[in-house]
Amino acid sequence: MSRFYVNLPLALDEVLELPLEVVRHILVLRHKINDNIVLFNGNGTSYNAKIIEINRKIVAVQITKQVKSNQPKLLNIHLLLCIIANDKMDLAIQKAIELGISKITPIISERSQKLHTDKIAKRMEHWQKIIISSCEQCGNNVIPKLNHPIRLGEVSANPNGINLIMSTVKGKSQQHSDIPKQVQLLVGPEGGFSQTEQITGFAPLMLGNLIFRSETAVIAGLSYVQLKYGNW
Repeated sequence: MSRFYVNLPLALDEVLELPLEVVRHILVLRHKINDNIVLFNGNGTSYNAKIIEINRKIVAVQITKQVKSNQPKLLNIHLLLCIIANDKMDLAIQKAIELGISKITPIISERSQKLHTDKIAKRMEHWQKIIISSCEQCGNNVIPKLNHPIRLGEVSANPNGINLIMSTVKGKSQQHSDIPKQVQLLVGPEGGFSQTEQITGFAPLMLGNLIFRSETAVIAGLSYVQLKYGNW
């Protein structure tokens, strides 16, 4: 069934009209009266709902069943991603959501894609839409948090977890006596970090002998983290 995020309270047997952006999506998918869809609002639970009214401006549904709640994540993954070209950034965010991150922070570094101050709000809105769309697609009922962009110099290691930085140089791995509950993964921009940029407290993570693009590094790095420490 089609899944849709709605920023509304949801409860069993409730009848409600869906937001206009969801109405447009439902019309594009050619849904009809009596079709079943899935709704979620980010609180961890999803609901089956039946369409009881539909026209060009209104879609009304009745919630018929509470479907499930996401199981608590074994691992809290924070992706620190240097801002890259728009289409590549979109792809990286999309795949990061599918790979189970809990939080993402865009990073401004010397070689990151330029992001003018007056464009930040618009880009944040765009990235948030990608996050929601990805959650709709992959079945995640909890919306990962999107933090406001920060500069590389503001990044700090998490003393209570594992801190990794994607690297082309193999380094000493961080030692952890127990399976960590939190991991931070830092991914640099195209061309990497400059020689003057200092990142402390992060262990280099090198996967193979080939150099990844930033969006590929996100996918490879998060896959490694999930396999080694997480839910896979």
